[in-house]
Amino acid sequence: MSGLENSRSLLYRSVYKAHASLPSFIHPLQRGEHYHPFFIIGSGRSGNTLLRRMLHNHSNLYIPPETYVIGSVIKKFVKHPWYSWGRKVQMVYETIESYPEFHTFNLSGLSELTEKVSNCTSSKRSMAYILNAFYEFYREKNEIAAQRWGDKTPINTDYLFEIEKTFPDARFIHLIRDPYDTIYSYKKAGLYGDIEAAADRWGQSVTAALSLKSGDHNYFELEYERLVSSPEPCVRDICQYLGIAFESKMLGSLETEDHLGDVETLRHHANVKNPINTKSIGKGHRELAPSEITQINARLKAFNNDRIEKYLIVTSA
Repeated sequence: MSGLENSRSLLYRSVYKAHASLPSFIHPLQRGEHYHPFFIIGSGRSGNTLLRRMLHNHSNLYIPPETYVIGSVIKKFVKHPWYSWGRKVQMVYETIESYPEFHTFNLSGLSELTEKVSNCTSSKRSMAYILNAFYEFYREKNEIAAQRWGDKTPINTDYLFEIEKTFPDARFIHLIRDPYDTIYSYKKAGLYGDIEAAADRWGQSVTAALSLKSGDHNYFELEYERLVSSPEPCVRDICQYLGIAFESKMLGSLETEDHLGDVETLRHHANVKNPINTKSIGKGHRELAPSEITQINARLKAFNNDRIEKYLIVTSA
């Protein structure tokens, strides 16, 4: 990180620190509510949706479709501390509702929720309350019995600082997959046509997620290859980390696909319906051209991260 980038980072964090100490009538990020959400983080195409399916099958966990805008709405909340409470609530829910994939939540709209949260007592007014109310509203409208919510949105990995400041009791599960397999999957799914851009996405996501590990955060790391090769011990470890009992149905097929929403509507999630298998391990190594692997290596070396470099393979190209 350059000196300028470091200065910007310090300034950015000081803004959040100042916001956290603002008088209560300006509405803090959180009021010590002790919500206990969990977030699946890391690069996309790393088995995140498979892990979502496993955890969603637990009787007391539910994970809605990808939210995409949680990080950005937290930043908006901080950027406008003097907005009235009602205006902040409307700003957050309008941002969520206006995202193109909002239809996957199976909600007709958020006007009812906006009115309810806008009129809550002053002692509840925080960013954490606004977001938690959204997840509870989703649970209620979709008639889900489970009580504890999680989120599986890979782009949230770019906003871990904001999320952790809003939900200090959150738990983060970092699913990390071999970069060549991930990048090949990005390419095959049509999410990235440019190999170098896909490599940058993987490197940025992994670097951001690993930053949690070095601090005093609730962080759990799991490799995709181990998850699909030995699913039961992996899921048992995750259950222990989340403080819940293991349930054998977590290893079964998708039981509640009507509550996963985006799995049914987005083509690149189609494989999540398949039984757990190891077929995708090594695909990138086999299918990517030597010249593409050389490109990937060059991009990943630029991150100057020992953990990332352990994945690099040698090619004669």
